[in-house]
Amino acid sequence: MARCFRNHSIELSKEIMNQTTINSKQDSGGILVSDFDGTMTRYDFYDLVCREFPGISAGDFWKQYEEGRITHFEALRSIFASIRCPKKRLVEIIDRMVIEPGLREAVLDLRQKGWSVVVASAGCDWYIKRLLRSIDVSITVHANPGTFSPDKGLLVTAPERSPFFSRDLGVNKVAVVRDALKRSAHVAFAGDGRPDLAPALLLPPAGRFAKNWLAKRLREIDEGFHPFVQWSEVAQALTGEEAQFKSSRTGQDADISQKEGDKLEKDFTSPGKCGDSLRRGDKRS
Repeated sequence: MARCFRNHSIELSKEIMNQTTINSKQDSGGILVSDFDGTMTRYDFYDLVCREFPGISAGDFWKQYEEGRITHFEALRSIFASIRCPKKRLVEIIDRMVIEPGLREAVLDLRQKGWSVVVASAGCDWYIKRLLRSIDVSITVHANPGTFSPDKGLLVTAPERSPFFSRDLGVNKVAVVRDALKRSAHVAFAGDGRPDLAPALLLPPAGRFAKNWLAKRLREIDEGFHPFVQWSEVAQALTGEEAQFKSSRTGQDADISQKEGDKLEKDFTSPGKCGDSLRRGDKRS
């Protein structure tokens, strides 16, 4: 049975610290890499869009992806481009994602205590940055760029100039975490869906924070993690007096993990039909 590290993080932290070899080039500050949809928000943009525009599934975009005719990114881009509504209505849908309570204060507390927060999302930065601005928070976001037109939908483009560009997914979360591991001895990851499994497994249990599908899957494969309900709990766990830990992977280990991580990224992001995620607790970003 998987361990959930709420009550014995001190012992686990000491164990990890004893096993860690610190790269001299690594930063002293911590890096928290976080998914956005369903992790920093209550609801996923993809789910809300599928519910609001049920006709989108008529395009069979996920079926084309499953048959190998298009990539995961192309399927998501086609679905978002199928949205037809005034900007005001889409903004209302975005607002229904609901930023987690206390997120702004949690980010500021992390920053004050030496942690930087990085968002890694296979979604679109158009709505991510909009929501972050609404609570006056400025953090690094790695997501697919996009613009909205009432006549053409949410137009998502591939971040080809990004060092974390993935032809299949747009943004490779594994690469984002791997980069953090090379820059810091203190790395954590928070997520909730299928695309979050691979990056989470690059870290030791003390650095994993999971909810929903991700938490369920980690339990199934007997991998330890910190469970959470609200994102502020992640910040509290990392900034508390008894919560110091160091990643057990060095930059060299991160390079070795690249092949494993890339394989997991493909194995565990296979989508179902549009709207299935509402029933399975699954997600796409």
